[in-house]
Amino acid sequence: MGAAYDEDNAGNAVAITVAFAEQRTAMLVMHLSLTVSTLLLLIFAAGLHRQLRASLPEFSILPSVAAFGLVLTSAGTLLGTGLDTELLFGLSDTDKMVPEVAVFASHWMGTILWLWVGAGLSGLVVAVAALRHREVPRWLGWTSLMLGGLTTFFGISPLQYMAGFVGPVWVLPVLHELGLTPALSELAANHARGGFHVELDADLPADMAEPLAVAAYGIAFEAILNARRHSGAGGCRIRIVSDGNVLALDIFDEGTGLGSDTRAGVGTQSMRERARGVGGTLRIDSGEYRGTVVRARPPWRGP
Repeated sequence: MGAAYDEDNAGNAVAITVAFAEQRTAMLVMHLSLTVSTLLLLIFAAGLHRQLRASLPEFSILPSVAAFGLVLTSAGTLLGTGLDTELLFGLSDTDKMVPEVAVFASHWMGTILWLWVGAGLSGLVVAVAALRHREVPRWLGWTSLMLGGLTTFFGISPLQYMAGFVGPVWVLPVLHELGLTPALSELAANHARGGFHVELDADLPADMAEPLAVAAYGIAFEAILNARRHSGAGGCRIRIVSDGNVLALDIFDEGTGLGSDTRAGVGTQSMRERARGVGGTLRIDSGEYRGTVVRARPPWRGP
């Protein structure tokens, strides 16, 4: 809402009020779009938290920080639209609107709505997850580092409203990233760079429910980590397919296998909980000749 920033109206509260009243239609459109965005940001925050929680170490604070940054941004957009109802009705009759109130509201809408510094923090967290922990595609990490860094820089500078121009741009690639098969491929590539070969055999339709995809990724993540740490093998194989009723996820290694004194650790318990969380089962058996096999069988769920 640029009425208060028009040089022709500078210092003239009445002129600003009249110009502001002529922008009521644009104000209504902006109010509706930003209110919807406020709610969608909360959903996005929950999804990002769950995605990062599935891939990062169990006690990492990064998922919570990423989610909090988006919640903070959502709170800013909610506050930014807080005066809209009063203004939409008040500006219908400018004779009854105190001009100074309209000037204040114009500045409010020109500033508070664009305080996206929280999204900048979320972007930097995704960059750390990608570039340090290698649990997010690296291209998304570099994109998040650049856009998240710019958003944070603008957010802490006197030009903080500029964060509202950069922050939303960062959200778009994240929303469209990470289906299960690409995510598993990236996970395999990350381990390969560290010297542990992961062979992926995936045959999945595109219409997988997000909770099922997150659970499957988390199980595969833990199983690969266990194989790398404890099996003594140089790699492992993931097989994941669906027959329309059940998702079959198997992780094989050819290491030392299960010993008689093997105890379930935190990673194993996490895999079992993930399988149960989507109504499935999980077994850990000795391989046919050697090694270990993790078998998860959750029911198939579409979106």
